[in-house]
Amino acid sequence: MQNSIINFDYKGNQIPFERGKEVMVNLTAMAKPYPEKNLSQIINSLEIREYINALTEIQNYSSADLLIVRKGGDISQQGTWGHRLVAIRVAQKLN
Repeated sequence: MQNSIINFDYKGNQIPFERGKEVMVNLTAMAKPYPEKNLSQIINSLEIREYINALTEIQNYSSADLLIVRKGGDISQQGTWGHRLVAIRVAQKLN
């Protein structure tokens, strides 16, 4: 199955969603409307790390399936991408 990118407009910012085997969300783009928040601190927080660990046990994902950092290549693909379940938790922390 080929992955496709769908953009969602939130507060004037385009947030890319990648549909493939799973839905991945560009967390870097999602955090742009919240410049006072630090995405790295949120992702590395104990709460998010424990949540990712729980998903790896309950849903049989690997942590590499849940959080991906992409550098280089197409700029629309760059940034930190999170599985849709992780993206929901990060969105709660951002807002």
